[in-house]
Amino acid sequence: MKNIFIAVVMIFSFNSKAQELETIYLNKDVTTHILSKVNISKIDLSTDYVAGQITNKKIIAIKPKSANNIELGILTIIGEDYFLQYKMIYTNDLDYATSQLKIEDTEEHYFLNPSYEMTNVDMLRYCKKIEDLDPTYHNVAAKDNKAIISLNNIIVKNHYIFIDYTIENKTNLIYDINDVKYTVDDKKVVKNTNIQRLIVEPEYQFNKNKTFKKKYRNIVCFDKMTFPDNKEFIIELSEEQISGRTVQLSISYMDILNADTL
Repeated sequence: MKNIFIAVVMIFSFNSKAQELETIYLNKDVTTHILSKVNISKIDLSTDYVAGQITNKKIIAIKPKSANNIELGILTIIGEDYFLQYKMIYTNDLDYATSQLKIEDTEEHYFLNPSYEMTNVDMLRYCKKIEDLDPTYHNVAAKDNKAIISLNNIIVKNHYIFIDYTIENKTNLIYDINDVKYTVDDKKVVKNTNIQRLIVEPEYQFNKNKTFKKKYRNIVCFDKMTFPDNKEFIIELSEEQISGRTVQLSISYMDILNADTL
């Protein structure tokens, strides 16, 4: 993968000579944040004069280490569906420094990243299609603390699994979500036995709301997962309180195998 990245940088660096790169103006007292609609795969700073990191999947933070150099080199960014390069220049004027930059969708920047079958923009569009479906699972549900969690649909797209579920709050108290965990657990947990729990991180979440009154629906995308029949996939939602309510849904491997397609 590293060799692919180097080759891509060389190709685009050669092509960029034919066109002027966009300039980012930096100052040692300003952290520049670059925002992306899709996930960022990798960044490359062609200099030691600037420090930078991907702070989360969609945000880059860069900052010059000193004011000793005017020309700070080239910043290369590879996202799910784009390749970009920026020229970095130092400015002493704080008001002129770039504090925030949003990466825009343009054909000029389009790049088919071989690491992704779907971008998170593709996943958003797909989740909207799933949202319009009627539930096909009617007997996979659980109830606890006057909250009902139920499975609506499981949809497969290439190597991705989309799990669609709903939570109904049967009280008049607003539900403040503290945490949602997705795990693969043993089916039967015997007392004093070590629990083998695997936390599964989603690739994409359709609903990022943290509060709901009566109904909460989410469609969550995971990379293809397999697990033995003696384990099950668990969705566990906990409330933001010291004695907060929790509700948990168990999904069997057979339910995963019965996933549908659009």
